[in-house]
Amino acid sequence: MKLIFGALAILVAVTILLSGSTVFWLTNSTLDQTKQDSVKSLASGLAYSISSQMQLFERTVEQIAADAEVVAAIESGDASQMESTANRLQKFLPVALKIRVLPASVNAVDERQAPFMGYADLEMVKKTLTAKQPSIIQGEGNNRHLAVTASIKKNGQAIGVVLASLEFDFIKEIFAKAPIHEDFIEITQGPVQLGAGGDAAAKANAPQQLNVANSSWQISYAAAGAHEFADLGIMMGIVIGLVILACAGLFFAYFYMAKLLKTDQDTVLEAVKHLMTGKELGNYDVKLNEMQVIVSTLVQFKRILDNRNGNAEEKAPEPAKNINFDAMFADDDDDESQVRKSVEGMLKKKSN
Repeated sequence: MKLIFGALAILVAVTILLSGSTVFWLTNSTLDQTKQDSVKSLASGLAYSISSQMQLFERTVEQIAADAEVVAAIESGDASQMESTANRLQKFLPVALKIRVLPASVNAVDERQAPFMGYADLEMVKKTLTAKQPSIIQGEGNNRHLAVTASIKKNGQAIGVVLASLEFDFIKEIFAKAPIHEDFIEITQGPVQLGAGGDAAAKANAPQQLNVANSSWQISYAAAGAHEFADLGIMMGIVIGLVILACAGLFFAYFYMAKLLKTDQDTVLEAVKHLMTGKELGNYDVKLNEMQVIVSTLVQFKRILDNRNGNAEEKAPEPAKNINFDAMFADDDDDESQVRKSVEGMLKKKSN
């Protein structure tokens, strides 16, 4: 019985461990996918928010470029009029660090006022004369700015460019408000990080990328592991605790079963002893229903034996009695003696 319960304990322990491991693997896989989908949705939302903000800036700059005063300033060819017009219109864009109204013939950088218009800005301005350019962050240090351009047109012909140097703190503000938590999301322009949020350790979990619409920026996102090491330890502790509890229950059942079997064994042996010694069988209380069958069988067997012994005694023949003629005629008179002798003689002749 020890072997049986030992094997059951091992089987139960292995079953619980396998069940726990399977459930952990399935939930971990499902949670990983769920978290990936969740962080992807969050990253897409951030990209949309940033793209929407960028579109607002670009439309505002395009409206400035379409203003009649701007067109008149470009047509005048007067640099001071262009600068005064740009300074007057700058109030319509609160995040603007500097707005420049530049003619199509511009060919020099402007370092008179921060943020400077560097060579990258100059190149962007020239390209804007022929095609719309995506907004991009330019410069270094205090001259770092978000460059937004729009062509100034008259009769469908580009005659100048509006260059708006804007703050880009809105990116950090958007990331600060996002519920990133243990995941990781960052926005980059090439190798340069523009903003980030969450736990940088999650960056090791194969980050994915998506592009921010109408810009040269990318958003990278990575989901944290479904279960941290502490969570894994808690789950393993629960599984091991269940294994110990199951094994303890089995061993308790073993000892309790052994006690019941010992008690019923003594009862059955007592009944057998009474059967063999010819004693009357009484009521034998057993704990296990399976043992009651043995006691009932012994009682029936006793009853059958008693019935057979009773029938044998009734059929046994009585012993034959010898005829004692002397005793029969002891008190007779002489006549009777004569009769007795005659009878004996007849019996002797008959026997001869």
